[in-house]
Amino acid sequence: MQIQQVFPTRADPVDLFVDDMNLVEKNWTPLRYDLKTSEMIFTRFIEPHDVLACHLTTGHCRHVARYDSSQHLAVIKDKLGIKTFHLAANTIQLSARQSLGVLHGRVIEDNSYLPLAYVVESVPPYRVLGMGQQQLCLPIPDRPSGVDRTRYVYVHSLRSVNSTHILVGYNVRDHSVTLAVLPLTALLNTIQWFTS
Repeated sequence: MQIQQVFPTRADPVDLFVDDMNLVEKNWTPLRYDLKTSEMIFTRFIEPHDVLACHLTTGHCRHVARYDSSQHLAVIKDKLGIKTFHLAANTIQLSARQSLGVLHGRVIEDNSYLPLAYVVESVPPYRVLGMGQQQLCLPIPDRPSGVDRTRYVYVHSLRSVNSTHILVGYNVRDHSVTLAVLPLTALLNTIQWFTS
């Protein structure tokens, strides 16, 4: 397989690092770019919500905030039988303060993944504002019902189409790549909003 650069970049790729980083970390989720500091703000983990600011020319990252989300997420974990959460797709901005993303909950019984929408603050104090209380039901073209409920769907990308629709990219059992345009409400309606 040959990888071809499609879009010109402003600089060479750089490895991101933070002093306490584990070598198996992946799936950091970009939240926003900070023009004042020339840093990209990333979510490193969702539990706790660990936020880093990374300088994109040096790759050096620093901790910005850590929000304890365990109490809120415990309710979702218990309800859906999830043992861990893994970040997946990038986030999209809902407003100047809120971002929507999709992560995956690893299910205790069979290690499959449930794609779940979530909303976080993209500015301090970076609270986790809500989490999907049911898996996203994404259209699968070759399924009789047209919807996958097998828990082998992996969401990898999100893109705003307009103010009411979102493009969702996902794999099914690593055999196919599907892009679907969905109403934003299809993701937001699954979310249990947290108070405080």
